[in-house]
Order: sequence, then structure tokens, then C-alpha cells
Amino acid sequence: MVLVHDPFVATPKSKDWAANIKGRHKNNPRYFADMMEYCDMMVGRLVAKLKKDGLYDNTLILVTGDNGTNTQITTRMKDGTTIRGGKGMTTEAGTREALIATYGTRQGPVRACDDLVDFTDFMPTMAQAMGIAIPKEWDTDGTSFLPQVMGEAGAPRKWVFCHYDPFKGGPAKPDPQAKRYIRDRRYKLYSTGAFYDVQADIFEQHPIAPGAGTKEAEQARQYLSGELAKFPPWKAGDIPVKWVEYPNLKVRPLIWKKQDL
Repeated sequence: MVLVHDPFVATPKSKDWAANIKGRHKNNPRYFADMMEYCDMMVGRLVAKLKKDGLYDNTLILVTGDNGTNTQITTRMKDGTTIRGGKGMTTEAGTREALIATYGTRQGPVRACDDLVDFTDFMPTMAQAMGIAIPKEWDTDGTSFLPQVMGEAGAPRKWVFCHYDPFKGGPAKPDPQAKRYIRDRRYKLYSTGAFYDVQADIFEQHPIAPGAGTKEAEQARQYLSGELAKFPPWKAGDIPVKWVEYPNLKVRPLIWKKQDL
């Protein structure tokens, strides 16, 4: 669903929905909370429908976002800290998202899991749930996290890779936000060499110079540097790679019926 993308507008559940007809579609960050609640309601409708049709117990549901919160939005944490959204940035506020997973009667005990997951992991996770093998020629990079959903240890990935390039200016004017990095649960290494302990420096204001980190940090730097070097070279402004389609992937159009909406 588009929720909770900007513009931030009133929902049918907002208190001023009926009285503010002209202002319903005007952007106002104060409606962000209303949109979040509406998003939650929509997920609830999906779950209720699955349960009604007897499908919930055997359905894997994954709920997440594709980027951090809009910069118009600030959130006050329990400790009093105020965090501004970082959408369009590569900081924790821009790329780190919550992931909620449930698998009906197949899932393990409800718990919080700090294993690393990225979007390349979704395909193998769903494929494993369906008992389908991914063709080797597709050359995918993901790791299934279905075992973790089912309460098992699984095989947590050691790092995740992020490449972000809006490519707004093209080669002549590289976008300053264009960056790539590799990270484990604590340390983050950019392709520029900038290295951070994001557990202690969430806003990435204090880069750790080579050799200046703890033994753990320097070991992480060396490991992440070796993994990052395996990726094709890139710098901001480089023309994106050619679009690649999975070999022999058959696209099946979905035709929605009115009763499904």
C-alpha cells in the first residue's frame, strides 16, 4: 500500500475527516499518526480475511517498509531523545526498518530477533515456505530467514549491502546522496572508506580512522572491506547497470475480481 507515504493527509478515521472536506488532501505532518493507524487497520483487515477463509494458519505475512521515515516527521523516544526521519539518507534513520513476520500455526514463539535481513532475502524465504527451489541460473544473493520465523536458529547473514543512487544529476552532477555501504550488526563501512560504529554513533558523526578503533572494530573493518571489494567498482555519477531479467521467468498477470477488493 502507499501508506504512509507523503503527502500526509487525513484518513476516513481522522477526527476532522467529515468537517475538513477541502483540506483532506493538503499535506500536514500531523496526519502521519492517523495514516499509521489506518495502515495498521488495513493489515488487520487482511489478517481477518485470511482467518475467515481458513488460510491464516498456513500464510506467511511479512510487514516492513522500503525506507526510513520522511524528514518532515520527528519522533520522541522513551528516553526523551528526538529522532528526525532520514528518508533519502543512508543513516540508520534512512535505511534501517522494522520487519514483522508471522506464519500462523507454523511460527515459533513470539520474540524479537536482531538477525540481519535485507530485501534479497524475501524471495528465498517465500520460496522455502512454498517448497519451491529457486533456479540456480537466477544467481540470487538472498538467504532465507524462514527458520528464524519458525523459532529456529537458521543461518543469519553476516552482513548486508546497500547501494543507493537517486541518479538525479547524471554523470555531470552526481547526487551527493548517492552512496553504497556494507555493514554488520554494529559496524558500517562505506565505499568511500568512512567507517562507523553505528551502535554507539547512530547519527554517524564520528568516523573511525583506520587503526584508531578497538580490536573488534578493526577486525570488522578488515572483514567488511574484503566483502565490499567483491562488488563491481562504482562511484557516484556512474551510469546504472543494464536492467537484467531472471532467465525463463514467466510473468503471470493477476486479474482482480471486485469481491477480492
